[in-house]
Order: sequence, then C-alpha cells, then structure tokens
Amino acid sequence: IHFAVRGRFRTAKWIILAVALGVYYLVPFLRFDRGPGAPSQAVLIDLDRGRLYVFFIELWPQEVTYVMGLLILAALILFLMNAVAGRIWCGYLCPQTVWTDLFLAVERLVEGDRRARLKLDAAPWSVEKIALRTLKHAIWLLIAWWTGGAWVLYFADAPTLVRQLATFQAPPVAGF
Repeated sequence: IHFAVRGRFRTAKWIILAVALGVYYLVPFLRFDRGPGAPSQAVLIDLDRGRLYVFFIELWPQEVTYVMGLLILAALILFLMNAVAGRIWCGYLCPQTVWTDLFLAVERLVEGDRRARLKLDAAPWSVEKIALRTLKHAIWLLIAWWTGGAWVLYFADAPTLVRQLATFQAPPVAGF
C-alpha cells in the first residue's frame, strides 16, 4: 500500500492504532485467577452478580461512589491532558481517531488514493465501481460488527461466548 503521508509521526500513529485496537479486541480474552467460584476473565462487567472485575479490583454496586470518584478523576485527567497535550490525545489516542484511521485505510486499500477515489466517484456506474464500493462497505461492516462483538465480550466469559456464537448456541441477548 502506498500512503501519501509518511514519516516517523505517521508510523507512530499506525503503531498506536495497532496497539489500541489490539488492547480493545484482546482484553476480554485475558485471564486472571481470582480463586475458585470467581470468574477468571481479567476485565468483566458481570451483570448477573452485579460486579465489575478489573484484574485484582472487584467493585460491587454499593461501591458506586468509588466508581463515580474514579470516573471524575478520569475526566479530570482527560481535561488536563487535553489542556496540556490535546493534539496528542485527539491525533493519536482518541477512539474516534483510531477507528477513522482504520476506515480510511480500508478505503485507500480498496479504492486507491484520493485522486483514484475522485476519479471513481466521477465515473459512471460499472461492474468494477459496484464491486469496489461493495467490497469497501463489506469490510467496513465487518469492522463495525467486530467492534460491537468485542464490546459484548466484556459482559460475558469471552472464550465461552465466542464458542456459543460460533455454534449458534448463544443466548439471544448476546446476538442482540
């Protein structure tokens, strides 16, 4: 693939994108031993038991004040980070930026650079144009499906749920 923008900052952005997406998609599969009878998923929002597990931290509903405190602290850190280094957050770490870069990379890969895309936009509808647009949108839908599916894995044991989904034995709410 030939990209118009190259250099160390663009390379750093691609590395950060890969790491951020890797963390998002793979964290539900991390295991953490909490002892017998406790879930072994490292990060789990267990709605059945009413608990949030994040590695060695276990939060119960009555500890909502701690969660609110952590969220307020996270918001303050985000505000401070934006005041000090807003372009770093917005340009490299913001989830919107990460997924936008991924979707634009797919577009460039399928339809070509900006000049090729403009030429394709201006061209009359043909089998090639329909095929390229269909492929691009199919990949985009796959990314969207994968992103939503990864989010669901934070609410149930990930390997079990993936197996249930693959064998069409998952609870209806998981598919919803």
